Amino acid sequence: MLRASGLLTTGGRPHHPTPAASTAAATSTATPSGGLSLRRTPGGVVSAVAVAVSALCWAAFRSYSTSSNSTSSSSSSSSSSSSSSSSSSSSSAGASVLDNPLLACSAALPRFADIQPAHIEPGINFLLDEFQASVTQLESALESKLANPTTAITWSDVMIPLERIRDRFEVPWSAVNHIKGVKSSQETRDAHQRVLGRVIDVMNKFGQSQTLFRAKEALLAASTSSVALTASQKHVLSKSLRDAKLAGVALSAEDKDKYNQISSRLALHGSQFSNNVLASTAQFAFVVKDAAQIAGLSPAVREMLAAAERKSGNATATADAGPWRITLDQGIVSAVMESCSDRRVREIVQHAMVTRASGIPNLISAAADSSTLTASDNTEVILEILRGKHELAKLLGYTRYADVSIEPKMANSVDEVVNLIQMIRTKAIGHARSELQALTQLAREQDPSITELRPYDLTYWSERHKEKTLNFNEADLLPYLSFPRVLKAMFDLVSELFGVRVEELPPGSVSVWNEHVRFYRVLDTKTNRLLAGFYLDPYSRPSEKRGGAWMDIVVSRTAALEAPSAVPASGFSLFSEDTLLTGEKVVRRLPVAHLVCNQMEPSAFPGSDAPVSLMSWRDVETLFHEFGHGLQHMLTTVDIGEASGVNGVEWDAVELPSQFMENWAAQPRMLAAMLKHVVTGETKDPAAMAAVFHRRRSHMAGIATMRQLFFGIVDMELHGANSFPASQALQAFLNSSRPITPSDRMLPFAVQRAISETFTVVPPIVDDRMLCSFLHIFDGGYSAGYYSYKWAEILSADAFSAFEEALLEPAADGALLPESVRTIGRRFRDTVLASGGSLSAQDVFVVFRGRSLSIEPLLRHYGLISDSEAAMD
Repeated sequence: MLRASGLLTTGGRPHHPTPAASTAAATSTATPSGGLSLRRTPGGVVSAVAVAVSALCWAAFRSYSTSSNSTSSSSSSSSSSSSSSSSSSSSSAGASVLDNPLLACSAALPRFADIQPAHIEPGINFLLDEFQASVTQLESALESKLANPTTAITWSDVMIPLERIRDRFEVPWSAVNHIKGVKSSQETRDAHQRVLGRVIDVMNKFGQSQTLFRAKEALLAASTSSVALTASQKHVLSKSLRDAKLAGVALSAEDKDKYNQISSRLALHGSQFSNNVLASTAQFAFVVKDAAQIAGLSPAVREMLAAAERKSGNATATADAGPWRITLDQGIVSAVMESCSDRRVREIVQHAMVTRASGIPNLISAAADSSTLTASDNTEVILEILRGKHELAKLLGYTRYADVSIEPKMANSVDEVVNLIQMIRTKAIGHARSELQALTQLAREQDPSITELRPYDLTYWSERHKEKTLNFNEADLLPYLSFPRVLKAMFDLVSELFGVRVEELPPGSVSVWNEHVRFYRVLDTKTNRLLAGFYLDPYSRPSEKRGGAWMDIVVSRTAALEAPSAVPASGFSLFSEDTLLTGEKVVRRLPVAHLVCNQMEPSAFPGSDAPVSLMSWRDVETLFHEFGHGLQHMLTTVDIGEASGVNGVEWDAVELPSQFMENWAAQPRMLAAMLKHVVTGETKDPAAMAAVFHRRRSHMAGIATMRQLFFGIVDMELHGANSFPASQALQAFLNSSRPITPSDRMLPFAVQRAISETFTVVPPIVDDRMLCSFLHIFDGGYSAGYYSYKWAEILSADAFSAFEEALLEPAADGALLPESVRTIGRRFRDTVLASGGSLSAQDVFVVFRGRSLSIEPLLRHYGLISDSEAAMD
C-alpha cells in the first residue's frame, strides 16, 4: 500500500487487506550513539546560535525569490547580516548543527546510515523554526502584493516559494518517519513522539494561514483574466484551497484553537494506538513442544519457528525436534492459519490476533498480567479518536466525519460508497454461502467431530479445498520462486510494457539503513534519460522493522527548486537539466521512492550451495503491488511537486497502479520467466499454472469479497454512515460530552457485531476486538476510507481488461509481450502513471480507457457474475 509521508504523517500503513492480520515490528533495545543537542529555552525557542545557523542553512540548501518592497528587503538584509555575524562568532556550534544529516536532505539523497535518534529532536525543531520564519517572510511579501490592486499575483509569487518552504521540511520529516518504520528503537520512537506535537501545531497553523489562502484565491481569480495558468495549475490551486478549508482556514480564531488542540490530541492518540498494537503484538509467544501440534507445517516454516525460539535464547531449538515458537509475525500467522492441522493451535493464534491491544488475555496465559493488558488497551483510545474526528467535522460545518473524509476523494458521497458496498454484497453473498457449505462439507468428511466452522477454520479448510479442487498447494511453489529471478522478471515486464530500464547501482553508491537495502535507477529505454530512483528493502527484520509492505516518498519530482551549487558525492544525480522546445532550460529534481517488503531473508536450502531468498506467492504479489505504487511516483511527468507522482491523487484511486500491477504476476509469460527450481532448475508449464491461478482468483472469492466489504462498511459506520441502529447509538455518544462509561466502551464493538450479522457468513468469536488493532483507520489515513481498496480494485480490473484481448496475440521473437500490449502499456504510462494529481482521477481514467468506469470486469474476474450476465450488464 501507499504510505504517504506528508507534513502531518505520523506513521506508515502496511499493505495488507486484512487489518486483523497486520503485524508490527518488535521493539529494539539497541542504544544509538552520536548526534547533537541544541540548547532550548523553556518557551521552546531555539537558541541564538541555532537561529544564526538557520539562516546559513537556508542559504545553502534552499532559496526562493519573491518581490517585496524596499522595507522588507532591508529587513531581510539586516537579518541576514545579523545571522552571519552570529554564525561567525559561533563557528564551532554552527558546524555541529550542519553535521546533522537531517539538514542536508533536500540537496541530495538522505544520509540514512548517519541518522541517529539524537538527531531527530534538534534537527526537526531547527527545521520547524526555519519553516516558521520562512512562512512569515513569504506572508509579508504577499500582504504587500495583496495590498496593491494594480499588481497581479503570479504562480511564482505564491506556489513556487510555498513548495520550496514545504519541501525543505517535508523531506527530512519523511526520512525520520521512514527510519522509525525500518530501523526502529525505543529511542527513535521517543524522539519522534517528543517532536510530533509541535509538528502538528506548526503545520495546522500553516494550513490555516489567511494570507496564503487569500493569495491563492487571488491567483485563481486572476487566472480568468490577467494571469495565464495551465489546467494543471488551476486544478492544483483548487485542491489547495479546498484542503485549506478542511484544515480550518475559514474558522474563527477561537475555533482554530479548538481545531488545533483536537488535531494534536488525535495525533497523540493515533501514535498511542499504534504503539499499543506494537507492544501487544510483541508480547505474544506460544512455545510448542509437541510436534503433533504443528502437524501440516512445512519444513521451511518449522525452521522459521525454531529460529524464533533460538532468537529468544533457546539455542537447542531445531526444525525437527523443536521447541517451536509461534509469534504474531505476519508470515508465521499466515502459515499457521493455512497449514496447521491442529484446530486448537489455530484457535489460539486467531484469538491472539483479534484481541491484540484490547485488554483481553490470550488463551495460553496461565495468569493474565492485568497491568500489562491495561497499559496496551486501545478500547478507550478508539473512542477518543472517533470523538476527536467527530468534533473536527462539526467545527468544519459537517454532521459526521465520513463527509469530511469523502470530500477530497473520487467518490462523490458517503451514500455512493455505502450503495456500492451494498450492491457488491448482493452479488457476493450467495457465492459466499455456497462456498461456506462446500468448506463445511469437506471439513466434516475429514473430521466428523466438526459440526460448524469457526473463523479460525476458514483459511485452513479453504487451502484444503483448493488442493482438492485445483490440485494446487501454494507451499509447493516456494522453491520455484527465488527473489532474484522474480525481480528480474518484473523489471523485464516494465521494460517492455512502459519503455523503461531498471539498473541496480553498486553497493555503497548511496547511503542506506541496512546492508540488504538496494538502490536502483530508472531510465527511459528510448532516450536513455534518467527518470527516477528507488530503494528496495525486501527482507523482514522483526526486531526493528514494522510488518507489512509499503511504498513511501523520498523526494518528489519538481521544477520549483534550484539545484544546489555543491552536492555531496553520491552514485545518483538528484537533479537534471532539460531544454524545452522554446529554448528555455528547466532544472528538475527527479523523484525517488522507498519500496519496503517483509519477505524471508536468504537462508540455507537443501541442495543449494548458497543461501537463497524464496518467496511465497503472496510475497510476489506484494512486490508487484508496491512496485506499481513506485511506478506512479517515478514515471510522473508533472513538474509541480504538490501534484507529481502519487501526490494529489484522490485517495480512493491511489491503489489503481498497484493493484493493476498485481494482475501481471500470474500471466503465462511472467510465470515462464519466474518459475524455476533453485536447485534442480526444473520449470513449470506456464499455461497450466496460469490456468490454475485464474481459477484460484475466483476460489472462495465470495467469502473474501464479503470480508473486505465488512471492513469497509464497519469503517464507514464508525465515522457516521448511520445505516445500523448500533451506529446511531455510537453517534449519540459522539455528539455528547460525557465521560466514557463502561457501557460506552462497548459501543464500537456493538457496531462491528451488528454489521457482522449481514456481512459475514461465519460469526466472529465472542472475544473479537479486531477494531483494537485496525491500524488502517485509527493510525493509517484510511478513516472512512477503507472502501478505497475495493474502489481502486474496480479501477484496476477495468484498466487491466484493456490488455486482456491483446495478451492473446503472439509476441515477436525475443519479446516478452505482443506489440499491441506494449502500445496500450505506453498509453497507461502516458496517462495513469504520468498525470499524478494534476488532473482528476476520473478524467485520467477516461482518457486511458476511452469511457467511464465499469464494475463488470471486477465481478467477472472474481466469478461473481457469469459471462452472460456481464454481457447483459
